[in-house]
This record gives sequence, structure tokens and C-alpha cells, in this order.
Amino acid sequence: MTLIKPSGDYEPAIDMISVTAELYEFYVNELRDLIARLNAGEFEALAETKKIEVQLRAAMNSAVAERKRLDEEARKTAGVVHDYAIDFGSARDEIGRRLAKLRAARGANPISG
Repeated sequence: MTLIKPSGDYEPAIDMISVTAELYEFYVNELRDLIARLNAGEFEALAETKKIEVQLRAAMNSAVAERKRLDEEARKTAGVVHDYAIDFGSARDEIGRRLAKLRAARGANPISG
């Protein structure tokens, strides 16, 4: 019997993750620029701080949510419940093999009575 773990292949949705990562990087750069402007004494940039923080948090939450969704989809596709799945084909083969051994042993040495 074989236990199956999801492989982690997320080919169809890799684009969504990369787009989210690019968006996250964009907002990180915006935040760096904002910090540089504040350090230069441009205190009117302070008004943009909350907006950039909200956008950065939204991008991060989007990336985390997408990753969770992909993990769940991979588990469902592999038939995984509680982090493992049973390979029923392999289990069936093993049971058949053991039954064949029992059938063969049954007629091998008859007991005299």
C-alpha cells in the first residue's frame, strides 16, 4: 500500500502568484520611495502612507490566499485527506497477491487425517 502526498505542482495558477508577487514588489518599492521622501523632509507624503500600507497588505493577503487555494486544490486532485491519501490500486494489488499466496498454500500440503 502506498501513501500519496500532493506533489505541489501548481502550473495552471503560477501566473496568478507571479502577478501578485510583482504587485507586492511594486508596493514595497512605493513604500521605500515614501520613506525616502519623508527622510528628505517632504512631510506632505505622510498622507500617502496609509494608502500604500493598505495596498501592500492587500497584495500580501492575496498572495497568501491564492497559495492556500492552490494547496487545497492540489490535495483534492490527489485525493488527499488529512495530508495523506491511500493508493487503492496498490492496496488492491497487495491484497490480490496475498490471496494468491493463500490459495497456493491451501492445496500444497494436504493434512492426513
